[in-house]
Formats: sequence, structure tokens, C-alpha cells
Amino acid sequence: MLRNKVHDLNVTLRRLSTWWNQRAKARWHVEGDTNSRLFHNFASERRNGNQINQIKYEFNKLHDEDDQIEKLFTQFFEKKWKYKQCEPTGWLLVSENQKTTDEEMALLNEDFSVNELQNKAPGIDGVTSSFYKSYWSIVWETLWSAVNYFFKSSHMTKEWKDTLIVFISKVKYPLIPSN
Repeated sequence: MLRNKVHDLNVTLRRLSTWWNQRAKARWHVEGDTNSRLFHNFASERRNGNQINQIKYEFNKLHDEDDQIEKLFTQFFEKKWKYKQCEPTGWLLVSENQKTTDEEMALLNEDFSVNELQNKAPGIDGVTSSFYKSYWSIVWETLWSAVNYFFKSSHMTKEWKDTLIVFISKVKYPLIPSN
């Protein structure tokens, strides 16, 4: 008897939770893009949550000016990603069954294909794979020509080397660069 009541209560709570979630989404769909208080509150909270206003760096000193924060991030990542000499001595031995087979090597050494090009990740230009899927019949020849030229010549235009780094915070309000 008690078990049934607990079950019924849990079902009711789940339904209420679903209802409130759907109601919030419906309200957002109706009011989300209008110039309403809800929209401005949502946009402000999102912007504030994504903004880095201060950073603690060496000696736990707090920095709050934008140019200082930018400089500290640059130093942090330059230090993290600096060139390191790699010595191939002292590595674990690899058993024969863990080594790449001749067939696998042949696959890895095959020419890049048009099919592989279709699964491109978004770049700094923001062009996503869904764009390529939608407009593939229009863009594929030009894109294939450029990518194939790179693989044949090993030359890449400077703009292709541009990188966009997006910080995704590990915590709600990051205070150190590693967050």
C-alpha cells in the first residue's frame, strides 16, 4: 500500500516537473525573441555568466582589467603549449598485437577522399557540417580542389591556419585560467 503511494507520488512529481519544463519552454518560445523583460533578464544572465571579470594568477594576485586578463591568459596558454623536446627512450615496449598492421597502415596512407571532406567540423568562419550537407552540390568542387591541393602540395593559405579558441568554463565563475 505504502509502496503504491510512493510510486504514485513519484509519477506525479515527474509529471509536474515535465509540465513546468514545457511551460517554461513554451513561454520562452512566445516571449524569448520579443523585447520583453524576460528576454533581457535571460540575455543579461547569460552574458554575465559567460564573462570573465577577474582572474587570479601567480601569487594569488587578483587582476580585473581586460588587458591584464588577456595578457595573463596568453601567458598561461603559451606556457602550457610551449614546445617540449620529446625523447623516444624509456617508452613502454609495444607488443606485436598492439602494433599497427600493414592493412591499417595502407588505410592511413590512402589519399584523402571527398567523403571524408563532407564530415568537416566548423572552423573559424563558423561554417558547419550542416551547411556543407545542405549546399554540397554547389560548394563541393571548389572545396575539394582547395583541400586536395593542400594534400598534394603541402602548402596552406595563411587564413586556413587561423585558430579560434573558445573558453568553456569548468566552473560557474572561473577565477583562475585553468578553470
